[in-house]
Amino acid sequence: MYEDIQLRRAFLLVTLSQFEDAIAIFREALSFNLADEDRGNALAGLGRCYCETDEWVLAKECLGQALASGLTKEYERQSHFFFGMACFYTDDLIEAKREFEICEERVAEFDLSIVDVYRWLSSVSGRLGETAESERYARLARIV
Repeated sequence: MYEDIQLRRAFLLVTLSQFEDAIAIFREALSFNLADEDRGNALAGLGRCYCETDEWVLAKECLGQALASGLTKEYERQSHFFFGMACFYTDDLIEAKREFEICEERVAEFDLSIVDVYRWLSSVSGRLGETAESERYARLARIV
């Protein structure tokens, strides 16, 4: 029962944008014997908290583990987007582009803003030196 309450507290703290507090509780929750999906969601939540606090290396590690495990649809959606951001900020640009392309392909399913996805794809493509691709995504972001 304690484990369930702590996990719920951590997710509630994320909802309340209290990311620093949520980090400590997620870390504790990950020491519990969790079901695979709960562990994956907790890793995704922790990864999001690390993104929100600009701890990109830790975010990338947690979100990569979350995506490799079982996740609910809500956390799968978040994880691809935030993992793309973490990859971008840790200069893993090829992986960042791949993650944002997944978001683009599944934008309706993931209920994401296509404008945000196009803006990220434009930025990643630009950093990769793919000027035409970057400009194409920038145009798409303005049209939508």
